[in-house]
Amino acid sequence: AFGSLPLSHETLFSVDKMAEIVESGNEAQKAMVMVEIQQMLDHCLEDTLRVLVPVVCMYVHEWSVELQISAAEALLEIVHLNVPSDVAKMISAASFRVVKTATIDTIYEAWGEILVAILPSVRWRDDELERVLALVDAHASRSSEVSRKLSARVLGSLSVCLDADAIEMRILPRTLELSTDLDVEVRGMTTESLAFVGGALSLELVQTAIWPEMRRLLDDRDPRIHAAALRSLSQIILAQHQRGSCSSANAPLFRDLLPPVFEAHCHFARKTGAEDQRTVNDDAYLLLEIFSEVFGIFLVCALVQPGSLTPEHAPQQRAGEIVTGADAKSHTQAPPISATSNAAAAKTGGASKVGLKVSPASAPA
Repeated sequence: AFGSLPLSHETLFSVDKMAEIVESGNEAQKAMVMVEIQQMLDHCLEDTLRVLVPVVCMYVHEWSVELQISAAEALLEIVHLNVPSDVAKMISAASFRVVKTATIDTIYEAWGEILVAILPSVRWRDDELERVLALVDAHASRSSEVSRKLSARVLGSLSVCLDADAIEMRILPRTLELSTDLDVEVRGMTTESLAFVGGALSLELVQTAIWPEMRRLLDDRDPRIHAAALRSLSQIILAQHQRGSCSSANAPLFRDLLPPVFEAHCHFARKTGAEDQRTVNDDAYLLLEIFSEVFGIFLVCALVQPGSLTPEHAPQQRAGEIVTGADAKSHTQAPPISATSNAAAAKTGGASKVGLKVSPASAPA
């Protein structure tokens, strides 16, 4: 699509020359620079971050869709590095500019991935944070589902880099509002972001503000939301359990709220697991699979004294799932739970049914 105009040998070994091409070169030359960025990261990381990346960030929102996608592929290699905060801030600002004018889902997804990966590395001044939240609000109010889903992802990512007070005042209300969205994918993404929000807030706020919403999401008409809520709830209670104290053992979360949910899912798992798996519907199978992943966390949080479980001894989620603590910095969000889970697809030999309501007889309320 870009042609095959090669870069000169001199340019291939010069970060400054590449920056000049990014600024004033033609489409084909810029595309080749995007391809070569990986080599520059391997051989001259500091100069690439100092010279080349700022120029990309300055102009990328003006480029064609094809070139923006190429730039996103290049920057994805960078955002997972330990980049300086000022570079992280430039990349996040560039990402916001790109998605502001995006018209296709591919751009939203590619640059949204960059955005949520880099946000935890940024330290925001109050005025900057207000501008970021204004952009989040703008996306949340759009009619486009993919735009609202991006807003939900960003809220989860911001929860990793803000303090508890800022999360309570600025992130929690927005997240709770998006969790009632009519679109299942927006609700699903928001449900996953609640894992980060709830993991950062106080036990009291989790009990009064987060728990009622998680309980409602567990009763959602779509089994994918039920499954996502189950996974997010496991991360919230694990975070609260790890930093709890002896007094936390008598907190309503561990004493009154969690046990009935755990018991209901145990009954569901025992009943469904005893059936012929070839006849279990895909919705119930999805819940069975997710509950098997989080069972250990629920069990530990129900039986072990809060605060006595150190992070290194905590039950670990499998790779690719939502995590808390330092690992959450990469955000970061796990892929949205789909009714076409690996296990369900393997059971049926293909794609699962999507959006079917789990019958009360086969799943906990």
